[in-house]
Amino acid sequence: MIQNEITFTQSLTIDGHQEPIFHGAVLPAWSAMANKKGFTIAGRVCDRLHLALCCDSCRGLTKTRLSVLMSANPICAPCLQTKRSTTAEAAGVTMLRRDPSHRHYAYYAAPCGHELRRQLALIDKVAKGETGLRCEVCLHAKHTLEAAEQGWTLLGADPDGRVAYRLYRHNSCGGQQSVTLGNMLTGRLTCSGCGESWATAPSAIYVMQFRLADGDAVVKLGFSRNPASRLTHQLQSGLTRTGALLRVVNLPTGRAALRAEQALHRRVETSLPHTIVPHARYDGQIKVLSEIYTPDALPLMTVLLDDLAARLAA
Repeated sequence: MIQNEITFTQSLTIDGHQEPIFHGAVLPAWSAMANKKGFTIAGRVCDRLHLALCCDSCRGLTKTRLSVLMSANPICAPCLQTKRSTTAEAAGVTMLRRDPSHRHYAYYAAPCGHELRRQLALIDKVAKGETGLRCEVCLHAKHTLEAAEQGWTLLGADPDGRVAYRLYRHNSCGGQQSVTLGNMLTGRLTCSGCGESWATAPSAIYVMQFRLADGDAVVKLGFSRNPASRLTHQLQSGLTRTGALLRVVNLPTGRAALRAEQALHRRVETSLPHTIVPHARYDGQIKVLSEIYTPDALPLMTVLLDDLAARLAA
């Protein structure tokens, strides 16, 4: 066929695009090869080198090169899209669309409502349980809240590009510095501007109660700049979320809280040694190695904390 005699009078919709029909003969050898590989040739499109294949399984259309049909196994685009959507559902997200700028990426809707751009291969791994998936927007909000709980403001990524660090501003003095996410979560950091650290910043003595897997209750006595954060982010294991904050007594500094806590433990352990719970009973349920007691220690703890609060008020 002479090129200037070719006319485009019709089109086929393939993958959401209108592909002009190329008016040329379909050779029997091509049809036989297509049938062998699970397709039927619906026509020639775009130019003399491309075909529109109809999948025998899903009846969807796929545009492919003639050379691919004759020498390889064409992939049905609608079937592949269905497979990817099913994989996304198994990964806990909804596939929205492919990334037109990169064939290995797609956009997904996360359960939180945010849109994620992820590699197709990563979603496959998530669906198989080989890795996890997190939302950058929600993660940023989490890190912002953790910083606020410690008296800092999250500014952004670490200027030096360190993955485990973020840049923060200290709310007290306005100083800026990079801190690891773990240290910000636990409050174990010192401001390079004003020198405030866990030892000099306000702190608190707390009493918490936990319910173990066997149903028994235990209590913990300790100190922290932020007892609620320590309970939520540090002490409770991923399998155990039965902790509750029972009592908090505020102290002016971490150093004073540490001294008070050590004195309280000595009183409880000396007066009620039988209330000390062996580590083996709560191993894997509460992320500490010691300082866990039975509820029998609560009355004495209450008296000691009442006395401490009265002395601080005086």
